[in-house]
Amino acid sequence: MSLREVLNRVHDRFHRERLDSELHEEMQFHLRMLERDQAALGVPGPDGRLAARRRFGSPVRVVESARDVWGVRGFDDLSQDVRFAVRSLARAPGWTLAVLVIIVLGVGAAAVVFSVVQTLLIHPIDYPAASRIAIARRVDPVAEMATSPSADYVDAWRRSARSVDAIAGFARHDVQVSSDGARTVVSAVLIDTGFLAFAGAHPIVGRNFTAEEMIAGGPRSVLLGETFWRGQLRGRVDIVGSTMRIGDGLATIVGILPVTLQLPEVDVGPPDLWLPLIRSENARLSGVAVRLRPGSSRVAAETELDSIDAHADIRGPGAGGHFVTRLIRPAETLRFANILLMLSGAVALLLIVACANVAHLMLVRGAARERELAVRYALGAGRGRIVRQIVTECLVLSGAGCAIALPAALIALRLVVAGRPTNLTALSRVTMNSSVIVSAIIFALVSGVAFGLLAGRRAVRSGLANGLRSNSGPNRRGRRLHMAFIVSEIALSATLLVGALTLVRGITRLEGTDVGFDSRGLFALTVPFPSAAASQAARDAFEAGLLERGRAVVGVRSATLAGTAPPRVTFLPAQFQAEGRPAPQGPPTTVTADAVAPDYFTTLGLRLTAGRSFDAARPDPTEVVINEAFARQLWPAASPLGRRFRAGDGTPTGESPWLTVVGAARNAVMHGLLEDAAQPAMYLPRPSELLAGPRVTLLVRVSAGASSPVNALRRLGMEVASEGAIPKVTDVEREMGETIANPRFTTMVLCGFAVVAVILAMVGLYGVVAFTVAQRTREIGIRITLGATNATIARLVVGQGLAISGIGVFLGAVGAIGGARVLAHSVDGIPGGDVESFVVGAAVLLTVSLVACIVPTVRAAAVDPLIAIRSE
Repeated sequence: MSLREVLNRVHDRFHRERLDSELHEEMQFHLRMLERDQAALGVPGPDGRLAARRRFGSPVRVVESARDVWGVRGFDDLSQDVRFAVRSLARAPGWTLAVLVIIVLGVGAAAVVFSVVQTLLIHPIDYPAASRIAIARRVDPVAEMATSPSADYVDAWRRSARSVDAIAGFARHDVQVSSDGARTVVSAVLIDTGFLAFAGAHPIVGRNFTAEEMIAGGPRSVLLGETFWRGQLRGRVDIVGSTMRIGDGLATIVGILPVTLQLPEVDVGPPDLWLPLIRSENARLSGVAVRLRPGSSRVAAETELDSIDAHADIRGPGAGGHFVTRLIRPAETLRFANILLMLSGAVALLLIVACANVAHLMLVRGAARERELAVRYALGAGRGRIVRQIVTECLVLSGAGCAIALPAALIALRLVVAGRPTNLTALSRVTMNSSVIVSAIIFALVSGVAFGLLAGRRAVRSGLANGLRSNSGPNRRGRRLHMAFIVSEIALSATLLVGALTLVRGITRLEGTDVGFDSRGLFALTVPFPSAAASQAARDAFEAGLLERGRAVVGVRSATLAGTAPPRVTFLPAQFQAEGRPAPQGPPTTVTADAVAPDYFTTLGLRLTAGRSFDAARPDPTEVVINEAFARQLWPAASPLGRRFRAGDGTPTGESPWLTVVGAARNAVMHGLLEDAAQPAMYLPRPSELLAGPRVTLLVRVSAGASSPVNALRRLGMEVASEGAIPKVTDVEREMGETIANPRFTTMVLCGFAVVAVILAMVGLYGVVAFTVAQRTREIGIRITLGATNATIARLVVGQGLAISGIGVFLGAVGAIGGARVLAHSVDGIPGGDVESFVVGAAVLLTVSLVACIVPTVRAAAVDPLIAIRSE
């Protein structure tokens, strides 16, 4: 059939009244002609009209034949099937509502998770030739360290690489923006003139950076992000060409970039400002993106780039040693990629549970309609016609469920995005795109046809002619099929439930972790040293003034100084050699290290288990306090007090002076609740050449009941910091809690899936038990007649339900063992499953199964034996 014929038939379907009118006029014309012929043969009047009608034939058959020729009869049959399906479903509102809820929950949950996967993993960036883009890293596999290549690497690769089509480097920084006398901190990305072409982006208004603006000392310019422009600057179109104060100078606004422009690192959100990447000697970059040439593999490109590095004179981070180049896909930069894959598996299980539940309910409904279908068959409906009607009902249900599920999923997706942890920036740009919507519609159509064919085939094969018999019912094979569906639902639900309980127990354990110090009421202010404080004496004076002003903040009980504040700590990889022992071999040891004031341990509540802190009057730079874990590593069976060690890179020239241990501190979780408290740590007195940094941290502890000092500390930071410097205020207790925000968020989502799966399993079990009770009404009536008590009937019904649940729980526990291992691999800090989670999960499912059996049990016990036997 050609497209023209299809379009003509569709046109005729919507103009059927005109066609019917024309057909009626034509039939009346032929009847009048036949009547005239009969009158000419001498048969006038009623007899002639009757003879003419007999000769003409059945008008109904003529109309049907004409509609077949027009091609609209199929539309009529479909319309009739849909109307009948709607009426049939309306006669069973409870069953229809249950199926719709199952479809909405299954399709909606899948649409939410797959929208996230589609946006962040499958198509994470919208760049030209996105499949050939990779992020370059310089990796030391021995020390398990990674860093971004410097600008020297980018220059060398651009000159010599043949497997790379284009390279774009960028750097991320926070900057101060001054407006109306107020200073705010915004995010900025530094790019060169080729970045926009690499990303395939163009300014909404204005232009790109020029070559002159990329030179140190050249004109200062800035490109605004669309979100910042619309929010902070109210979308003023005339803003281009004006100036704004960034840091300690003025910059000209040359354009506005769209919000869709993002960095190739998926985990980073869109910045507020885009600034020129001004080249300096061995400039550090936050990331380097490369686009491979068509046909080039990542492995071949890595080999070529390493070869270029070996022949180029490059120094600085990532140069020499064991460092090699690694190219990773943009999606691999997503920190919670493993969590997304795990949630995708969970929602796939949930979707399978929903499909099994719908299929089972369709079979139950088909069995309950055996007599209705048998009557239709006896009245002339063919087997194909009956199957088509059942398929139509399934399609109506699937279509309605999908129509409800997609808006519900959109609302749920917005709630997920709004409730995300602050460090999951990538979730903020997740949307439900057209591919997810089309996939959901296709799934609804395919599943509707599949469920309909399954139920129709069962109805036809069960013997339509037998449906009118008095004792017809499902055979043993049919009952086994129903039970198989329910066992599979309960097994999958058990897998999800045990996984959710494992996460809940893991999060509870993490939240109850003894961090080793008192984080309550502890706040930190990190301030860069002012440019004027170039000498150590000037830095000491700056620190003394900062400490004095910090102690004067209202509500502060004690204050101290350090290099960093938990959970942001400094890691120091080195070869640590204890005095009197040979230099260690193998990979370096990574310890957390900080330069702290003598009262640091008192202010943090970090107890010293042995020895003392540093001398406040005369701090000795060779003294050190180590934690118990580091002490056991260096001297497993001896006290560390008075002993010496040194750090080095394994070469005589790279060794530091000997350090004398004067104290041992309790193990503390300094890097977040997901870390091990037994992480080696050492504390040096301030100032320290080994841990000299560009900033200092003021740690203050407020009295119980005192108001938060965050605003006062922020004002203090702005007052003491240099123009353009960015102080940072940290609520240590809240920041430590945020370190488990990702697994907590995962737990919330997986618990939602588990609850939905348990509800679906409960609905399915209730359906099969209620159906079994309805089919065994005659048997139950006979049992009651022969003396069975209500307790006996209850044991019969409940026993069947619990037996089915027991099998499902056992199979689900086996699957949950593998699921627990996946959880332990995907979510940091979560154990690989425990006995309590399995026991609680089994108890919950068996309890839910018992509740699902209550209503069918009450109905079975209330059966009147005389009515039950007579009805059969």
